[in-house]
Amino acid sequence: MRFAGAALLAVSLAAGLGLVELGLRAFVPSMKAGSAARFELDADLVYRLRPSNVVAWSSPEFTEVSHTNALGLRGAAIDAKAPGEARMLAIGDSFTYGHGVGDDEAYPAVVETLLRGRGRKVRVLNAGVPGYNTDQAYAWALRDGFALEPDVVLAGVHCSDVSDNYESSLYDVEGDRLVRRPTTATRMYRVGALVGLVPAAVRTSRVFDLLVASIEWHDAPGARPAVADLDAWSYRKMRLELVDLARRAAAEHAALAVVLMPCKRALAGAAPDSYGPLAPALAEAGIPVLAAADAMRRATGDLQPLFFRDDPHLNQTGNRALAAAVAAFVEARGLLDPQPLMAVRAPNG
Repeated sequence: MRFAGAALLAVSLAAGLGLVELGLRAFVPSMKAGSAARFELDADLVYRLRPSNVVAWSSPEFTEVSHTNALGLRGAAIDAKAPGEARMLAIGDSFTYGHGVGDDEAYPAVVETLLRGRGRKVRVLNAGVPGYNTDQAYAWALRDGFALEPDVVLAGVHCSDVSDNYESSLYDVEGDRLVRRPTTATRMYRVGALVGLVPAAVRTSRVFDLLVASIEWHDAPGARPAVADLDAWSYRKMRLELVDLARRAAAEHAALAVVLMPCKRALAGAAPDSYGPLAPALAEAGIPVLAAADAMRRATGDLQPLFFRDDPHLNQTGNRALAAAVAAFVEARGLLDPQPLMAVRAPNG
């Protein structure tokens, strides 16, 4: 009798979840695609985009269909570097990836189109990954990025990276050194490993999507660095990462430039995004920096129409405006010209 009752309860629960699943698919067709469809665990980076994948990610404002190649980068397959080809590599988070827009509408793809239209033989690779902080972008560039032989690395930094860098940290700072933390120490990796044990058929359900979306993925407050000013600590770490990337790029006769992404939450202020002490410290180190919001505001005036209404990301028009600013910056700074071997100055503080 007890077994029969348990079996009846299990069947009832399964039937109830099945009805909820059907209801979600019928009446909430714009729900976002689950993370399991887009990402896979990575022992160095916490996670990465699934290679050779096609996935739709929808919201009430947009439907984004994205394609990844065999390397897990958004866009078409990457052939061997052709003679005379200049190759640019865009790294960063969802602003680089182009959340909410198509593959060819994301800012790296538009930069390629603009520069080719000006007679440049250039390929721009989109290595943006939604949710990445600068720790992950830096770690990916060291492991995989420079192997793609970029002539220019465009490091995208968003205002959200400041908190993301201490809420899910892969590096600590000791003096002027970066100290790698084990990936398995992050809550995101541990929870992701547990989620990965769930059968694939369950992971693709809408009910499971809602459950996963309710999980807190950031590290517990006790895992954050024991410093008085977390933002200052994060800015310092970003400086160390970007300066190191610039040195490594220079050693490869390449150039690194930093793109400070427009931040929607800063639109209420009259001044362009300052990103705290980051821009002057990078300039002191000799690294070219584009304050994208400032450049886009000069070109278009009001930035508000460049963002989705209820989403913090740039829409199609916004990605085109960002690409125009980046393409103009690249040419004005001569970043596609042959790069001499240069010493990158360490920032003070």
